[in-house]
Amino acid sequence: MYVESDAGWSSLAARRAHNPKVTGSNPVPATKILERINSKINILEFILFKNALFNKLND
Repeated sequence: MYVESDAGWSSLAARRAHNPKVTGSNPVPATKILERINSKINILEFILFKNALFNKLND
């Protein structure tokens, strides 16, 4: 017996839209990108500060 389903691809798209763990063609939200950039900037600032302090102490 063959049963036709109406679900199709839209059901899959809806499931993916409600499941944040599933990656797809949707872009990453801008806030997530900004959080990553800010964390990398903070790490870079710390490294630069540490190096400047080290150089100042060894002069």
